[in-house]
Amino acid sequence: ASLGQAAPRASTRDLRSSLDALLEDWRPLVQAGNDDEDIRRAAPEQFAEELEDVRWGQFSLETSRWLLARAWTVERKGRGERQGKAQLASWLAHLLGEEGRALKLPLYTQRPEDLAEQLPRIEQLLGWLHHARQVLEAPQMD
Repeated sequence: ASLGQAAPRASTRDLRSSLDALLEDWRPLVQAGNDDEDIRRAAPEQFAEELEDVRWGQFSLETSRWLLARAWTVERKGRGERQGKAQLASWLAHLLGEEGRALKLPLYTQRPEDLAEQLPRIEQLLGWLHHARQVLEAPQMD
């Protein structure tokens, strides 16, 4: 979802659906593991079982096929082409700024209990910061 028009949503529909199903099953376990050491210890074995399941293999194969076929470029137009050709550091800094503003954090100082509705956006930001941090020259992000 964070790739903007560089990877049109239509090109990722099936992948997102499969990934959402996996995340829906695993998110409660991850959250429960935050508070329970036994759950954390059991998680690697449970995840190893998940890796043996057909749905993980299907998701992996679909993702590989999508990447190899460069399927995100098929229906990309004007702005998407420009976004796709942009340097990751420039594009990522722009994305993080937009997503940070979209969080509307001042709103949640009034109602912190509602911040949970932003969990998917926060997880997405954390994913980008974790995996693409080396391309950013923005110490304020830390």
